[in-house]
Amino acid sequence: MTTANDILEKARSLVGTPYRHCGRTRDSVDCSGMLLVIADELQLPRGEYPLAYSRWPDGSLEGHIRKDMVEISLTDLRPGSVGLFWMIRRNVPQHVAIFTERGSVIHSDIREKRVVEVPYERFLQRRLMSVFWWKGVDSWQP
Repeated sequence: MTTANDILEKARSLVGTPYRHCGRTRDSVDCSGMLLVIADELQLPRGEYPLAYSRWPDGSLEGHIRKDMVEISLTDLRPGSVGLFWMIRRNVPQHVAIFTERGSVIHSDIREKRVVEVPYERFLQRRLMSVFWWKGVDSWQP
């Protein structure tokens, strides 16, 4: 059975990977592409995501996440869980990040132009809309 540790190991192996809008491989990823690479490498269930989409948020990301994952409490930021955030348009989800056991998040950052692990601080905290857990993955075991 896949564990949260497996999720975090795969996510951390992507740190430093270049950001590319609609990227879906280890060569370059955007935030949802990072989730797809992890799901594919761990053979987790996932639906089809569009190959191309606008940078302007339209809410479709949330629909894809809801098909592939289970929503959990906003206060249940367990390591390996996936946060869904608004970025440009308030209350329209556009970005995802993976929470870690270190009080940080791993995400593909357009400003840094790569996947990074950074402290989970106010900028993202204020934008968190929902939290999800991977189907087929055991919870975090320290």
